Amino acid sequence: PAGAVDTAEVIVTVVGMSVWDGGGDGLHWSDPLNWSSDVLPSPYDRVIAEGAAVEYDLSDTSVRSLTMTGNSYLTLTSGSLKMSEDSVITNGLTINGGIIETEAELTIGGLNWISGTVKGSGRLRLAGGRGTLESGGETRLLGVRFVNAGYLTIKGILKAGEGAVIENVS
Repeated sequence: PAGAVDTAEVIVTVVGMSVWDGGGDGLHWSDPLNWSSDVLPSPYDRVIAEGAAVEYDLSDTSVRSLTMTGNSYLTLTSGSLKMSEDSVITNGLTINGGIIETEAELTIGGLNWISGTVKGSGRLRLAGGRGTLESGGETRLLGVRFVNAGYLTIKGILKAGEGAVIENVS
């Protein structure tokens, strides 16, 4: 009809990239100067770090994905870090408190799990490397499928719940 107007709502999601350049203190996730844009990564960012030792030290962060290559190593001692897409840490991950949450697959080359929680609907894959879980009872796996394709030593207690599965593969 004459004068009628159709409207539609359009939602646009901008996917960005945040690259670790170590230009701040060279260690802490919370230092914006360590990131290429001098801004902390957002939930829409694909985060990339090559050859970096990064200590996650925030209370709550979500990113689209995390790719740490070369000799990169991530240490989590508190707070919560969530990844919504497949992510990889080729060298290793230390969890000594806090929460890693994955809704996709997080592939790691090594693992040192002392305390803390891994949760979500995704998978944690130890891919051919060595892993140690050595805890006094504050280590939790919630909902995640832990795929051990490496060499995992468990010394202590791992509390699993919410449909968590541990799968050993060769």
